[in-house]
Amino acid sequence: MEKKVFRGVEDEKTMELVKTGHPPEIPEDVLISYSAMEEAVVHAMQMCFVANPKERPTAMKVEKYLHRKLTKFGVSEL
Repeated sequence: MEKKVFRGVEDEKTMELVKTGHPPEIPEDVLISYSAMEEAVVHAMQMCFVANPKERPTAMKVEKYLHRKLTKFGVSEL
């Protein structure tokens, strides 16, 4: 099921929130995840939410992080 990142917020306001460094809230039920792999995915999402581009990891760094976690959990690449 597809969910809007900013529920109840118009698209233009959503774009302004993102531009000004306000990341979407991750619902509590997701933050209190059910597995270590889910925690890794949430962490990767949060890595991408860093507003300052100089502090935000590159896509390659996020990919490497996820690859390390997949390897640790014994998940083969797709």
